[in-house]
Amino acid sequence: MNLDVGCGGHKITTGSIGADLRGHKRPDVVCSALSLPFADGSFESCTLLEVIEHMDAERQRRALGEVNRILVHGGQLVVSTPNMVYGLFRIVWWFWERTYGKEWLHEHVGMLGPEEVKALLPRLGFAVVSSKRIAVFDRILGAEKSLA
Repeated sequence: MNLDVGCGGHKITTGSIGADLRGHKRPDVVCSALSLPFADGSFESCTLLEVIEHMDAERQRRALGEVNRILVHGGQLVVSTPNMVYGLFRIVWWFWERTYGKEWLHEHVGMLGPEEVKALLPRLGFAVVSSKRIAVFDRILGAEKSLA
């Protein structure tokens, strides 16, 4: 079973359990990524798609720790984030700041580059197995809960 953390109103698959802090988006479970109301080892996979950049560094560690807790050994994690390293993103961001101000940035308090995400995951008990650029601006990483 997959847990889709921060799903809003759109789960990654119909078979996933959607969890989101925002109840008005109608997830299956209203909860924070910092305190997932599930038993240890209760999911085979978890997705955090465009979620961790909305948290500061401490909350990112806590949320990923919770994901590690609820995954079975060898369970899969998929994380996607805006790819700040990608040049086109920086150009779009420059124009965004000058036209809309920092309205978008106030929600994106923990922007990480791909190498930062790759470095963070092993420190929290995950082995990175893939890293790819998707769409125009995003980076997606696949990881596995380490057995150690």
